[in-house]
Amino acid sequence: MKHIFIIVFCLTSLLLSSQSQSDGQSFDYDVKKIYPYLSITKDEVQAAKTIWDLNPRFKTKWISEYVKVEIKTTEAGQSKTSTNADQMLTDEQKTALLHNDPTQKVEVVLHYRPKNNLAHNPVRQEAFSLQYLPTKDAEYPGGKSALIAYLEKEVFQMIADSSYTGYELSTVKFVIGDDGSVSDVKISWQGKEKKVDRALYEAICNLQRWSPAVHSDGSRTSQQYALVVGNLESCAMNTEQFRRKGIWLEGGEEDQ
Repeated sequence: MKHIFIIVFCLTSLLLSSQSQSDGQSFDYDVKKIYPYLSITKDEVQAAKTIWDLNPRFKTKWISEYVKVEIKTTEAGQSKTSTNADQMLTDEQKTALLHNDPTQKVEVVLHYRPKNNLAHNPVRQEAFSLQYLPTKDAEYPGGKSALIAYLEKEVFQMIADSSYTGYELSTVKFVIGDDGSVSDVKISWQGKEKKVDRALYEAICNLQRWSPAVHSDGSRTSQQYALVVGNLESCAMNTEQFRRKGIWLEGGEEDQ
C-alpha cells in the first residue's frame, strides 16, 4: 500500500511540475545523513519495556502466543544470547543491550505461534537487527558550511539552472569510514544530464578526509550520507532513509 501511494504521488508530482516550476528555476541541494533501517540509542534502551519499544515497525496483531524471544548481543568480543518467554524485556536483556559493543548490531529473534484456525499451528520465527547510533556524527573539516562551500566551488556553480526542472533530482550516496575516508560512492538516483551526475560523483570522490562518527565509548564507526541536488520536494527523496524511523517517543510522535 505504501509503495502504491509513493507511485501515485510521483505521477501526480510529474503532472503538476509543468505548472509549479518552470525552466530556468534555481535548484536546491543538501548533504543529508542516511539512517539505518532500525536504529537505537542507549537512552532509548533504558526507557524500553518490550521488544516492540525497540521495533514498532513489527506487527503484533497476528501473534497468538509467544514461545521465546532471544536477544543476541556482543560484549568484549564475545557473543551473548539472553532469552525470555514473552515480549517483555528482562533486566538481563536490558543489561546485555546496554553493554553491547555499539559498533555491532543487535539481533532479536522471535519464536511464536501465529493467529489462525489451523489444527496444526507450528512455531514460527522472525528476526530483526538494531544498529546503535553514534553520539557524534561524522564531520567535514570546518563543518557543513565548509562542505557546502567546497561543493559550490567545485561543482554547483558549473551547473545550469535548466539542468533541474520540475521534480528532477540527483542523489549521490557515500560512506564516511571509521578512519574518516570517503568510500562506496555511487549515483543512486539519476538526473536528466549524465554529465552533471558525473560531476557530482567526482566532487564527492575528491572530498578530503572527515572526522569519523564516534560512539559514547569512544569507538569510531562508519556513517552513510547522500548529496542531493535538484528539487528536494521530489518523491525520489522518499527512496532513502533521510528520516529516522524505529523509535516512537512518548506521546506517539515518531523520532525524525
